[in-house]
Amino acid sequence: MRATLLFELILAFSETFFRAQGNTETADYMRKVLTLKQAGSDVDAHLQKVADILLADGPVDIGGLIDRINAEVDELLGRGSGEEVPGPASP
Repeated sequence: MRATLLFELILAFSETFFRAQGNTETADYMRKVLTLKQAGSDVDAHLQKVADILLADGPVDIGGLIDRINAEVDELLGRGSGEEVPGPASP
C-alpha cells in the first residue's frame, strides 16, 4: 500500500514538474500512467519508461519548483495582490 501511494505521489509530482517546465508531452504521459494506476490497471510496462524519463532530466531544483508553486498558489488565493484572504472562522 505504501509503495503504491509513493508511486502515485511521484507520478503526480512529475506531472506537475514537467508541466511547470512547459514539457506538456511528458506531463501528459505521467497523467496517463497515474490515471491507469488509479483505475487499477497494470502499469508495470510503464515503470521503466517513467524511471528513464526521471533520470534523463538530470538534477531537479526542488526548492525553485516549490517556490514557484507556492507563488502560483499565493496568486490564486489573492495573496500576491496584497488582497487579504480571510482565514477560518473562529469557533
